[in-house]
Amino acid sequence: MRILLNQSIRSVYSKLKYFTVVLVIPILLFVVSIGDGSSRGETTHNGTRDARETINENSENSKEIGMSDVVDVDPQEGHELVLAGVLLLDVRDQDEWDAGHAQEAVHIPLSDLEDRVSEIAPDQKVVAICRSGVRSARAAKILLKYGIDTVNLAGGTKAWVDAGFPIVKNDGSPGKVI
Repeated sequence: MRILLNQSIRSVYSKLKYFTVVLVIPILLFVVSIGDGSSRGETTHNGTRDARETINENSENSKEIGMSDVVDVDPQEGHELVLAGVLLLDVRDQDEWDAGHAQEAVHIPLSDLEDRVSEIAPDQKVVAICRSGVRSARAAKILLKYGIDTVNLAGGTKAWVDAGFPIVKNDGSPGKVI
């Protein structure tokens, strides 16, 4: 009986050593390696909040970005930012863009954004816009994850037009929101 007990204890001990080496240690090494993000070359971005600088209130880009981290601006603030040189990024689908968009906007559909994020300079500030503000909030979250200072235009292109700002078709004629 005593021999069986000793063999059982050795078997359990052997399995615990295996579990520790194979599972626990690699997990701990992974957690330590991600640390605070500094080993990945991530930078911090400090933002101020006035009409020209209503960009990225996140103090550090290395944290997990949630929808609550996305700052909304109204159409007037968004327009002021665009006039100050901030990129207006329209993330709607092609047919929506073709029907009408802000003349100053650049088009990258939300479905292509992660693949085309390199087209946006890392130091470029961005106002994201869509039809109603939902997709552009997702786009802002994506761009913040990549360290690009971004705000969401609340209410989207519908609010832009309601605020009196024009939209155009690709040929320059008046556009409409679809």
